Amino acid sequence: MKRIRIDERFAGKRLDVFVAENLTERSRSLSEFLIENGYVKVNGYTVKKGYPLNRGEEVEFGFEEEELLKVYPDENVKFEVVLKKEDYVIVNKPEGVKTHPILPFEKGTLLNGIVHKFPTAGELYAKRFEGGLLHRLDNDTSGLILCALNQRSFKRLKNIFRTGSIKKRYYAVVNGILKKGGALSSKIVSPFKGSYRMFVDPNTEDPEYVTLFEPIKSSRKYTLLDIELIGGKMHQIRAHLSFFGFPILGDRLYNRDRSFSGRMMLHAYRLTLSGEFDVKTDIPNEFLSILE
Repeated sequence: MKRIRIDERFAGKRLDVFVAENLTERSRSLSEFLIENGYVKVNGYTVKKGYPLNRGEEVEFGFEEEELLKVYPDENVKFEVVLKKEDYVIVNKPEGVKTHPILPFEKGTLLNGIVHKFPTAGELYAKRFEGGLLHRLDNDTSGLILCALNQRSFKRLKNIFRTGSIKKRYYAVVNGILKKGGALSSKIVSPFKGSYRMFVDPNTEDPEYVTLFEPIKSSRKYTLLDIELIGGKMHQIRAHLSFFGFPILGDRLYNRDRSFSGRMMLHAYRLTLSGEFDVKTDIPNEFLSILE
């Protein structure tokens, strides 16, 4: 635990600025999080981030810096292990569970649960708080996720992912009736600052992304689709289906229809790497019941 006595060099400086300057990662947002959650105190008291420091005061950092990067195990996160190998696991993420933490000391995410069962998954570090995860799913999307258990496997599988050799398929229930399959192809641009929503823009210089779909079953209002992702832009399936007039049921970001109050009907049901694994899950029961 680090303590710093304030002298004339730091007197008058805002606490959040001071804390950021004394972290290896000079992040103002991280500094604010630590102050607001009581991990940093002045003379033993929690104060506001804009507090001006005074000469002679003591700033106490109630943590070691390596703790800020650690992924903590959480036995309360429930998920299914679909495939277990020596070097990696494939798990089934429940709907409504975040894939990984975004803040220090955070628990309750899928990765926290994986680390409880497979501790080495949390010891890998490519991006902060992502451990051995090779890819992610949105919070409201359920389905299969691949996670490496050692550095050698992580590097190998990450390189394979970049080549597009690991195939991903999804089930989705959409508004509207689709009788025939096809391909949705368009350019997708990243969201504006402060927005998570992706946009289809034919005029951008970005590459085109392709989403293949095949109808499985329809009701009077909805269609269950089998979808293959070509590429892998953030929100690709959600943005494509919405732009072409068939938004995913329950998608609060891309579907304007608020008459359905259930979960987002998107499930990553299949992961395939030729010669190594071909893992599938069943169609979720709630997807089938909405079509009855």
